[in-house]
Amino acid sequence: VASMSFNGLASENEKLVERFYFELWNKPDESVIGQLLLESFVFRGSLGEDRVGHQGFLRYLRSVHHALGQYECIIEDMVTFEAKVAARMLFRGVHREEFCRLPR
Repeated sequence: VASMSFNGLASENEKLVERFYFELWNKPDESVIGQLLLESFVFRGSLGEDRVGHQGFLRYLRSVHHALGQYECIIEDMVTFEAKVAARMLFRGVHREEFCRLPR
């Protein structure tokens, strides 16, 4: 990747962000986790929980999908600067089980 420009790297990183949300969260296709995340990955969820590694992240993902049917992550906008990507997101689902201490 040494010969890749920041624009090329940014484009690749945008694709990774899109795959993270569309394949791993929205499908959810757990088989792609090794293609997208290092085992040492630390996930700082919007619900205030940190999870480490593939299994920690998958437990979080499963708990969200269990509580929220038809859960979907929508990328509304992405901004890239050099190799960094930030996304403005919309999350939605149908509340069907206890979630964030809110009863069903």
